[in-house]
Amino acid sequence: MSSSGSGLVAQLPLAAVLCVVAAGLLVVALADWEAGCVVVALGLLLGAGLRLSLPVGRAGALVVRSRVLDAALLLIAGLGVMVLALNVPGG
Repeated sequence: MSSSGSGLVAQLPLAAVLCVVAAGLLVVALADWEAGCVVVALGLLLGAGLRLSLPVGRAGALVVRSRVLDAALLLIAGLGVMVLALNVPGG
């Protein structure tokens, strides 16, 4: 394990994404499901942006596959949640 990407500091991007997603889930549970789903989607889109912009040593646990595939999957998931949240009636 190299010293440039190890430790808790390297996990800050994942922690940021998880905090945004957790905040969205909290909004879903306590207030408005539509707004909460939008926050969850923004967290996933944040993950895609961080995965694209950060080098491998700084992206921490966001690195699973190749940079493009990781970002594409997060982008698809984020946009999918956003589209569904904004189009499902009854919000």
